[in-house]
Amino acid sequence: MKTDYKENEHKREVKDMLKISDYTNTVREEIEGSSELRKMIQRNLDKMNEVIGDIDMSEKQKKTWLWLAGYEESTIDNILDVIKQKRR
Repeated sequence: MKTDYKENEHKREVKDMLKISDYTNTVREEIEGSSELRKMIQRNLDKMNEVIGDIDMSEKQKKTWLWLAGYEESTIDNILDVIKQKRR
């Protein structure tokens, strides 16, 4: 019985991973196909980079920075406001 449970659990995990992969690919396709979304991400990146200045980032940090730039502009603006307030 335990073996069956583990096999079923594994199958569910694989299905969930496939769903996430499908979702990720769909989002990636939407980004590549949407000039408005690309423009928003670029605006966010410009604002974010202006606030942090010229710093070296690791590849992981760059990926996270790009991921964060995909959020709504109002979210990015709020995060940047907090950073600016902390600097004062």
